[in-house]
Amino acid sequence: MASLLSCPRRRLQRAATIVAAASLACACDNASSPADFVSDARHQRDRLARNGQDTEPSSDDDATVPTQVGDVPAETQDRTLSPSAPVAAPFDDSACPAASVQAACTDGWCKVPAGCFVMGSPEDEPGHARVQEARQVVSLTRPFLLQQTEVTREAWLSAGLPDPTTQAEDGTGNCRDSPRCPVGNVTWFDALAYANLMSARHEPPLDECYQLEGCTGVLGKGLTCEKASSTSDTVYQCDGFRLPTDAEWEYAARAGTRTAFHSGTMAPVASLSTCVRDANLTKIAWYCDNAEGRTHPVASLEPNGFGLHDMSGNVVEWINDWDTGRPAYSATDPGGRVAATDGFLRKARVLRGGSYRQWAVLCRSAWHYVASWDQRAPGFGLRLARSLPADQGLQQDQ
Repeated sequence: MASLLSCPRRRLQRAATIVAAASLACACDNASSPADFVSDARHQRDRLARNGQDTEPSSDDDATVPTQVGDVPAETQDRTLSPSAPVAAPFDDSACPAASVQAACTDGWCKVPAGCFVMGSPEDEPGHARVQEARQVVSLTRPFLLQQTEVTREAWLSAGLPDPTTQAEDGTGNCRDSPRCPVGNVTWFDALAYANLMSARHEPPLDECYQLEGCTGVLGKGLTCEKASSTSDTVYQCDGFRLPTDAEWEYAARAGTRTAFHSGTMAPVASLSTCVRDANLTKIAWYCDNAEGRTHPVASLEPNGFGLHDMSGNVVEWINDWDTGRPAYSATDPGGRVAATDGFLRKARVLRGGSYRQWAVLCRSAWHYVASWDQRAPGFGLRLARSLPADQGLQQDQ
């Protein structure tokens, strides 16, 4: 283990992710205290250490990095892809044949069919987390609906809710110049309460998927609660609106792909901790290279095979599950529970997809960001999901 932790590449990857976590957390403009951010950063550090890489800086961190992938010198590319770099271990995915992927979207919702996929990333993918991203074949037995885009300011305000989407004086952070801008600055509790509200206002009303207790504040202004639980054994069994589970989100984001992004592989770079243009990512995501420091109206870039937009970049999206720092703990319908054990894990929640201010490695389909359930920041958003019966398609009354 000592030799593993002393590896500069390992330290660099972990330092990159820690810096990303800290930079996003420091952008928060709510009532969370500095202590909350320190706790969150420490949790990120501890979680990453469990994944087998050191978080101490190394001399490699100060390496000069070109601004465009195409400018990476040949010797740097050779070093990045040298035999000493991580090599993907053999992985048996024969039990999970490639599924047919097609876009089946209507009225802002896309049907994602039941099926299996390889969750996680290969060892040679830049930024691979040795433990949390260990590959595993996962099966989802229920089809589900997922919003085609992140929840917009238009949808949020039409529900009569206060607008949490603030913007800095210099125009950075959340965009506000279009009703199609994604809503930002929401807590995990805001996201759950919004899902319940949409279930209650549906015609006919749907079962609410979450029970929130000991809440203070107002939905849209940093709602916080003492406890949250699901109204069914798992959220897979609830027919109302909810957040996607960790497995559902990654399955939907990948849309049948097994590469870093649904648009292709991530180009090799000299440093994972510097913003570098990635040609495949630029087609599908607003991230540090092209976002100009702010979010952008949804559905401005190419969708994935399921017809979903912005599954990488723009805003990070709250999901249902809490963080365990481990891969899926069940091969079939993993996660789906809301309440966690006492202690820090009770508050540690996962966001997916990367944001407008993060670099390419943090916008990978396998990447996880962890924050406290009451944390809010520019670029913290959501998209809703809804379970479908096994034989039900888009013709249902939504």
